[in-house]
Amino acid sequence: MLPTQIRLNNLLYDLSELGIPFNGVRPTSTARPQVWDMRGLMRLLSLLFDFLTFSALLFLCNTSPGEFWTAGFSSR
Repeated sequence: MLPTQIRLNNLLYDLSELGIPFNGVRPTSTARPQVWDMRGLMRLLSLLFDFLTFSALLFLCNTSPGEFWTAGFSSR
């Protein structure tokens, strides 16, 4: 990249992050730690990975139905 492109990228990034120091957090949000639902997160990540894999098989690799079945479901 050219130096001017790098500077423009840095400027745009800095502008997008300008609101962070002025962001106020409610005391109730920091009084008690939040617990993440890891099962739900893992399900979501698995769903996204499956969607990306199937999309790549169907649209990028142009697989036939037999190849799709073998590549997509052989490890399950």
